[in-house]
Amino acid sequence: MHDVEIPKARPAGETHACTLEEEETLTITVIGADSSIANGNNPRLARRVAAVVAMFLGAALGAVIIRYSISAALWLGTVISALCSAALVSRVAHAR
Repeated sequence: MHDVEIPKARPAGETHACTLEEEETLTITVIGADSSIANGNNPRLARRVAAVVAMFLGAALGAVIIRYSISAALWLGTVISALCSAALVSRVAHAR
């Protein structure tokens, strides 16, 4: 019942910091709430589905790598975080 209320309780465009599990649940819930079955118009459906697929693939890749080596998983996480940070800094710098 709580998940059904999420899209209605949170105003559109409002940001919210949450865990990956909460984000996946929220994204899937919004897909359902915005579906044509729920009389929605499916705004950004492809982007939301791509986000869910990316989260799943990232979790699967992390699970495979951590079985190989915890150190490798930590290094990969560090590299991905650094790349994301560099992309953000670049985007902010170009926006000014």
